[in-house]
Amino acid sequence: MLESIQKLINRFVLALLVLSVILMLGLTLLNIALRLFETTLVWVEPLVRHLVFLSAFLGASLASARGEHIKIDILSKLIKSEKGLKLYDIFIQFFTIVVLFFLIKAGLNFYSIEKDYTSEVFLFFNNYHLVGIIPFGFGVLIIQSILRCLIQLKGILNE
Repeated sequence: MLESIQKLINRFVLALLVLSVILMLGLTLLNIALRLFETTLVWVEPLVRHLVFLSAFLGASLASARGEHIKIDILSKLIKSEKGLKLYDIFIQFFTIVVLFFLIKAGLNFYSIEKDYTSEVFLFFNNYHLVGIIPFGFGVLIIQSILRCLIQLKGILNE
């Protein structure tokens, strides 16, 4: 059950990541082409900048779900047993969840401040809409970490 939820989330994240990259490339190429006519769309650069930010969060989420994220494995080299390694990984996931909780809280505070001092970036998007990528990105990461932790716990309990 947990694995199927994780697969569903991964498909959604991957689709969003592909869409984000296509939008980044398309909008950037559009702006380059418009320079030939000595004009540009002013709103493309801030949007592409935030799409890069979103892509980083989505890519990190996929890497985290697969356990391929950046990690320092000093202690895991000292642990000899398979079960010990799994418990160590669960501990790291739990620590990651705690840190992500505080990062989400900070992201929501930043979002709130941006909403109080809002300015229009383009069309109907204000700066706080784009800053909302931060708590959203950390939210996806925490969901992936919780699922990974629960899947690993389930594996240990089933042994």
